Amino acid sequence: QIRATPRLPDDAVSVHARRTSSAASSFEARGTLSTAHGGHRSICGGHQQRTQSLAVMSRTITSPCWMELVPWGLGRHWKLEVARSSPESPPVPKWQKGGKKAKMPRLPETKPMADNSPRKRVDTRARILLLHGWAGNGQVTERVTKRLQHRLRHIATFYAPSAPIKLPPPPPSPLPKPGSEGKSKMARKNARCWFVYNKRCLSNTTGFLDEKVTYYQWEESARFISDLCAEEGPFDGLMGFSQGAAACQLILQGNFPSDVRTVPRFKFAIIAGGFPAIGIVSVNSLITVPSLHFSGMKDTTVPPPHQIALARHFEKKGVRFVEHQGGHIVPQQAKYTKIVEDFISNCMMNN
Repeated sequence: QIRATPRLPDDAVSVHARRTSSAASSFEARGTLSTAHGGHRSICGGHQQRTQSLAVMSRTITSPCWMELVPWGLGRHWKLEVARSSPESPPVPKWQKGGKKAKMPRLPETKPMADNSPRKRVDTRARILLLHGWAGNGQVTERVTKRLQHRLRHIATFYAPSAPIKLPPPPPSPLPKPGSEGKSKMARKNARCWFVYNKRCLSNTTGFLDEKVTYYQWEESARFISDLCAEEGPFDGLMGFSQGAAACQLILQGNFPSDVRTVPRFKFAIIAGGFPAIGIVSVNSLITVPSLHFSGMKDTTVPPPHQIALARHFEKKGVRFVEHQGGHIVPQQAKYTKIVEDFISNCMMNN
């Protein structure tokens, strides 16, 4: 125990632990500062490997106190000293164990920092709004694209919302397969979409690629996306899969009702397995933002000709079209994620 009595107000008493032998590979010093008023608080110096000296603790006290210091390690390998930083204070006797007495240098006066608030880390990664496909939702999309997001975590962050239009569960199959009770893929929960193709039967997708198809309830999704970008944005990029890719086209072409809060703007677009949104009569100008398109050569849900037709709605100089050997999926192999990484880097540097 070390008794430390201040001579002047705000007298700084410091306790130092110093190794006197290299035989002690490490040590740690901790203690409890108890004031005359009965209060106490813990003080800890730290841990250091293979060093010759370490300033353990420094506290300012204004009343007599007892300082109990418990060092770790063999006693013959350390010594303790008490020193005062106030020049007017009389010298304080030193207590030591092992080694020789050493004159402690005067501690420098500490100056308060101008701003003690913690600095916020600035995230420079691209923020991408990810739109799911037909009968999907945000949670499923997060799980399906987990590998892609993990490989791009150093350059981009993804936000996958669920569309506002909820689809009813499909009717059960009249002749279920043996052993498939409760395991049918059609029994989807929380199925969402950005627009529907049939007013009477929302789950009906017959002829969704026909030229005469009409989209319904898109205005509801447009308002939802506008409010989302105003509250959670801004977003740098827009990514869509399947019907979400068609929604990307509508967003980038400015197909929003006149009463929306704001029309979001994006720096780039990433499309996978998309088809052109031809079911809404609206502005059909070419999209000027750079775009990256992935087309599955074995895609039977949205055949490659429809994916090429969607790419033609973008300016040719900013379009990159990549084919892969898969079907109606978002490719997440290393070579394709590298293409996405380079594309995002170039778009963020040029904008």
